[in-house]
Amino acid sequence: MTTYIDINCDLGETNLDQQPEHLEFFDFISSCNIATGFHAGDPSTILLMIKKAVEKGVAIGAHPSYPDKKGFGRISMEMDREELFASLSYQISALSGMCRIAGTALHHIKLHGALYHDAHHREEIAEVIIDLLHSFPYRVSLYGIKESILGEMADQAGFPFYSEGFVDRRYDHTGRLLPRTHQGSTLRHMEELHDQALSIIQHQRVKTETGEFIALHADTLCIHSDHDNALQTAQSLHKMLSKFNIQIKSPDK
Repeated sequence: MTTYIDINCDLGETNLDQQPEHLEFFDFISSCNIATGFHAGDPSTILLMIKKAVEKGVAIGAHPSYPDKKGFGRISMEMDREELFASLSYQISALSGMCRIAGTALHHIKLHGALYHDAHHREEIAEVIIDLLHSFPYRVSLYGIKESILGEMADQAGFPFYSEGFVDRRYDHTGRLLPRTHQGSTLRHMEELHDQALSIIQHQRVKTETGEFIALHADTLCIHSDHDNALQTAQSLHKMLSKFNIQIKSPDK
């Protein structure tokens, strides 16, 4: 029996003159999250990514962040409700509009970095995200941590929410990702990456830093394109999943 899993990748976070191989990711993923300019990204790169996603049939997501280019969006920022709402509206609307110009539509939103973590664990941030979804002119999905404040609010409001797991990051015993400053927070060996992906897909569990297993259901698995071996990970994972009769496709296809 065939099993299905979405593989998503954070893209558009660097100038393509510097990282031209980023376009190769589209052969091995089913969803992409395109940086919207506030932690990384630029208009030319965004449009190129959208066009490539359309060509390859990859679902397009917005990857907005705090306005933190210096810290690559990984630093929490204190913003009042209206300021954060305006910032996210600007970022997501810009990407949505560029999707329309390219003849497609925005499929989902996946928050970036510190904003991703804050929205899942801080009610006041999650409320801004839900308000934004209510205000958006058409229905879009969220990718994130299902067992969270944001996940619960999205469910209550009736917004599609796809639970995300990570192929290339280590989890702690509470189910959170280990901070990047932690030794061993990033998985680098293909055997480890494969084992983690299969454990999540086939057994709905993941091994933590302490070696114990905790429950983890995921509709979509993320590969970070800014890791050193990211493209190799995407290629290797695609090949391995095929051997196990696991088909890569976006959640709504």
